[in-house]
Amino acid sequence: MSAHPQSLGHRIMATGIAAALALTGVITAAGVANAQEHRPEYGNINKAQTGSITLHKRESGSQGGTVGSVFEKTEAGRPVKDVEFTYYKISGLDLTKPLDWEKLSKLKVAADSCDTAKTSKTIGGHALEDGVKFPSKTDASGDTKVDGLAIGAYLICETDRPSTVVKPAAPFVVSVPTFDNIKGWVYNVHAYPKNTVLHPAVKDVRPVEKYGIQTDDQVTFTITAKVPQLSKGDNGPSAKDEYFKYFVIGDSLGSGYSNGKITSVQLSDDAQGGSPSPIDTNKYDKVDSTTPTNNTKHWLSVTFNKDGLTFLRENPNKYVIVTLTAKVDGLGTGGVLPNTGYVIMDTIITGKPTPPDNPDTPPYNPPTDPGNPPTNTPDREIPIPPSNKVVTTWGEAKLKKHSTDGQETGLEGAIFEVYHAQTQDDTCSSNAISTTKSEKITVNGESQFTSDNQGIVTVAGLYVSSGKATGTEEPVPTEAYRCYILKEIQAPLGYILPKDTAAQVAVKVEPGLMKKVTVKFPNTPVSVPELPITGASGTVIATVVGTSLLLLAVGAVLVRRRREAIEA
Repeated sequence: MSAHPQSLGHRIMATGIAAALALTGVITAAGVANAQEHRPEYGNINKAQTGSITLHKRESGSQGGTVGSVFEKTEAGRPVKDVEFTYYKISGLDLTKPLDWEKLSKLKVAADSCDTAKTSKTIGGHALEDGVKFPSKTDASGDTKVDGLAIGAYLICETDRPSTVVKPAAPFVVSVPTFDNIKGWVYNVHAYPKNTVLHPAVKDVRPVEKYGIQTDDQVTFTITAKVPQLSKGDNGPSAKDEYFKYFVIGDSLGSGYSNGKITSVQLSDDAQGGSPSPIDTNKYDKVDSTTPTNNTKHWLSVTFNKDGLTFLRENPNKYVIVTLTAKVDGLGTGGVLPNTGYVIMDTIITGKPTPPDNPDTPPYNPPTDPGNPPTNTPDREIPIPPSNKVVTTWGEAKLKKHSTDGQETGLEGAIFEVYHAQTQDDTCSSNAISTTKSEKITVNGESQFTSDNQGIVTVAGLYVSSGKATGTEEPVPTEAYRCYILKEIQAPLGYILPKDTAAQVAVKVEPGLMKKVTVKFPNTPVSVPELPITGASGTVIATVVGTSLLLLAVGAVLVRRRREAIEA
């Protein structure tokens, strides 16, 4: 904690020797030199003076080898906010007595010292006073301070932390005053507890260009996970080596998504994907819908093995980017399909410069239901923080094909194709088909859509928009609607097919199902040729027929008169 790194034991021992000399009044230049070479002259400890402890919470490894100053704030390192600390005065040690400084130098601070502080109120056989919380949690700069502390030794415990903190800082002891080889006795002491911080994954969704549902690989997601910087033994003699126990990046596809596939795992210099390079597949195990043993097809994961964990430790503050695709097979609730990613990680601190032989099996349960988060097993207490949410939205297009009679009678059998519109305005006023996305759209494996006996054409399952949230907010899609073009390619029986762009009509698609049809598209019936009942041909036929009838009538009269004459 000082400008010259020392272990707790060495620092307290040197402080103890100096304190013994100070408290007995044996203050000479030679005495100081014997306590520790090259230290400035110091005076007696002021038993009546009060001091303070200022904590500067930092991410593990982020100080880059810089050792924090004990007498003033050292800015190096990334701060950790919202961490609560509690201090316990070691009442069993009276630092106004030279002998107790020697006892302090031999004190061992175990990993469970904070637990025993709460249960037995002792540390190393020395009594503790009741714990007192620091006045506030660490601020945005990672700082918190307690004033008015009497001369003594204090056990510092981390007692609350945000869910992103993998494990609490190790307990430690601070003496007031503390001796520094630059400033001498320091009553306002600065300390730098460390945490390995798990940054929540960042989820993103790329623009969709496969507009109809039930199309493979139509939605592409990315999950970006920052690699924490783990502490190494080069940050002072008392530092320990920290290693990953496990590191998992996962995604829980919700209802409406299926056929999830992990397509790439890359390492990038930044969260935006700068200078990406593929991570060797022998460094991780991949589970997705193509994995035969995956019984929960909605859960996709990348789990790093021993070589992969070593690789991550060697690349601190870089980003792992997992890219995955999915097929949309339904509209979901109101046409909204959310998605969330997760990072599951823990570390182990050892006194060895080599990683554990075998990584731990990650102690979590994959979600049993689509879209649900993974859960911890009883062996894991660290929360699994979700990423930000992303969303895609889907809707349906409808129109009514009708006759031109006054009743707008619905016409069955009209066949349409669907295209992306060239113009995306708020009224979908243009019926022009996109020139850059001119392919006809397939929905549910169909590319032609026929009007029913009411004349209704329904295309259920068209992409509307997507969106990405920040933090814990709800995502807002970038667009509220999307314009599509329905193109008639076959008219109903007995009706004329419009020509060219007259056969195209724009439809506005919003998320969810349409409650009523707002677009109507008429057809004109085919004209039947006129019957040949006028003109020269008709006149000749009428004349012949009339003449024949007249002759038959005259003949009948002549025959009847002849018979009458003979009979007379």
